[in-house]
Amino acid sequence: MSGREEVVRVRDLRTQIDGNVIHEQVDLTAYRGEVLAIIGTSGGGKTTLLREIIGLREPNGGTVEIFGQDVHRLEWREEHELRKRWGMMFQQGALFSALSVFDNVAFPLRELRKRGEHLPDDLVRQLVMFKLQLSGLSADDANKLPATLSGGMIKRVALARALAVEAELLFLDEPASGLDPETARDLDSVLKDLHEELNLSVVMVSHDLDSVAALADRIIILAEKRILFEGTFAELGRSEALEQDVVKRLFKGPRGAAARARMKG
Repeated sequence: MSGREEVVRVRDLRTQIDGNVIHEQVDLTAYRGEVLAIIGTSGGGKTTLLREIIGLREPNGGTVEIFGQDVHRLEWREEHELRKRWGMMFQQGALFSALSVFDNVAFPLRELRKRGEHLPDDLVRQLVMFKLQLSGLSADDANKLPATLSGGMIKRVALARALAVEAELLFLDEPASGLDPETARDLDSVLKDLHEELNLSVVMVSHDLDSVAALADRIIILAEKRILFEGTFAELGRSEALEQDVVKRLFKGPRGAAARARMKG
């Protein structure tokens, strides 16, 4: 991977919560233009790691850099400028229940306006409608409230909001969580198209190995407080990491069939 631009760089990260060590000496790198998936055991700290990467929680040790800047050591103006370069799609959507679909997607744009960005109302509207279209939603969906949406539509609105600020880098926390298989595959297709059309860099956390196999260029296996493997599926197929019991458990069963096929090339 030498010569490729690093968009996320984590080194020697340590996390402790209520006296329990969650991460110990975690290192990972995400490169521009790739989809990097973080998988692992339930309760193994995947979402906590993602929150630390985007600055929502400070680790107990180590460094996290996005686009070469330490996200936990920035002045607020620097942090504001950096945050305009990435979007976050939360696991349950995290939509504002009292706001329409349109206003949920417009929210980050209006926050930029509060901070002095020149974003006229007509431009905000154009951007919101464009992002809804990119995410597979129609103009008719714009005035709906979150309570009236299906699980798949909630995910798409959350995706549109994550893309609203022209993000170069997209973070996804369990994008297929709570969706039926057909809806999850439809969302995978939208994400794949967006990644290719917008040349996005993507870091995703997922336990859905079907989604991971469909989207990821490389995977990271996080278990037992550390990174057990980082690389492609083909490299995992040749790795000694595959012999570890915790890794074997991750990939057994029908949900891991597509991932196992990718390991074989």
